[in-house]
Amino acid sequence: MPPVKPTMRSKRRYVLFSVECESQAGEQQVKRAAYDAILSFLGEYGSSLAGPRFIGFDQKRGLAVMRCSHSELDKVEAALALRAAIGGKKAAFRLKKVSGTIAGLSR
Repeated sequence: MPPVKPTMRSKRRYVLFSVECESQAGEQQVKRAAYDAILSFLGEYGSSLAGPRFIGFDQKRGLAVMRCSHSELDKVEAALALRAAIGGKKAAFRLKKVSGTIAGLSR
């Protein structure tokens, strides 16, 4: 199968957000909370349009990166910002930066 041409690929955005929690949250907890937030806010159809992918989590600094579709970026940001708990403990996702590349988040 030939590779997909750049003009046919979907545009993506990378969202950097911090995780503020009462207790230390692990990567799996943060990942599950982010997916649950998007699914509960957008529903199954909206979530499939957004195409969220959890990229990584730095536990020391409390920063996480998530990828989504550029057309659904506003909805994904809203879903993450509305999250109030992780694993039954008070928590918040604070949006820091949005970029078209992962390297752009570190600048």
